[in-house]
Amino acid sequence: MKVEQRAAESRSKASLSDKETLLKLYREMLLVRRFEEKTAEMYQAAKIGGFCHLNIG
Repeated sequence: MKVEQRAAESRSKASLSDKETLLKLYREMLLVRRFEEKTAEMYQAAKIGGFCHLNIG
């Protein structure tokens, strides 16, 4: 089986309409975002030393 064919089959199996999966991913995304926002806030207040590289915009 070719790589392209396996990739296409994997995509077709991963249903984007699976509400539970989408909600789980959304909650994880929010958790990471809130963590990074709080980290930025604490870094700017000099409560965290060293370098602070965030993935926010």
